[in-house]
Amino acid sequence: MWVPVEVDGDFKRYDGYYDGNFNEGFVASCAEPYEDGYANEESEYNAMRASVLEYNGFYVGRYEAGITSTSERTEGSGITDDVVVKQGKNVYNWIGWSNSDDMKVETGGAVQKSKEFAIVNNYTSVTSTLIYGVQWDAIMQFIDSGYKNEDGTLYEKNSFVANSTGKGNYDETGSWNGTLASTGSNSEYAVKNIYDLAGNVEEWTMESCYAVGRVYRGRLLRQCGF
Repeated sequence: MWVPVEVDGDFKRYDGYYDGNFNEGFVASCAEPYEDGYANEESEYNAMRASVLEYNGFYVGRYEAGITSTSERTEGSGITDDVVVKQGKNVYNWIGWSNSDDMKVETGGAVQKSKEFAIVNNYTSVTSTLIYGVQWDAIMQFIDSGYKNEDGTLYEKNSFVANSTGKGNYDETGSWNGTLASTGSNSEYAVKNIYDLAGNVEEWTMESCYAVGRVYRGRLLRQCGF
């Protein structure tokens, strides 16, 4: 799906909701690109940003990352499964940032798989990456025109922009409901034909977290992963 980015000044990260509450100051504690990241991280970020602003937008998968296998992934599944972006697939969960706890490493995990996606699928003249925080916020702004109001005054408290409990994999208390929803499982969780943003498995982004971890989004919209 094409996500339009028409104004340079709007293409930035915003303080947002975490677990239903407005989390002011989160962006100030994080960084993108990660100043102490892997060797090419800053140049990759700059190239992404230049491309988005040149073409006034970017593509995002309609569904969260999935696999072709009919068996769900388990802890220790590694990165041997190919990534697919299709409806009705088991999600690509149980994947770390990399093959170590060092957030400066880019191999053996989600970062590597995301970079390989375009190549594996023969998408020419396309660069695929793990989503950046600034892109996630652009998607939120695209589906909710009040998202960029940093004081939260225009947020709908019942919207998954504020809180995704009761949707996807989570019950009304925000606890796992015991089942793992397949990709694109419910049209009620889709906005502008983009699925799986509400109540999905937590997804790594390229944001850093207090200079020691990375940020993941999804179930509660934003929290730190180490």
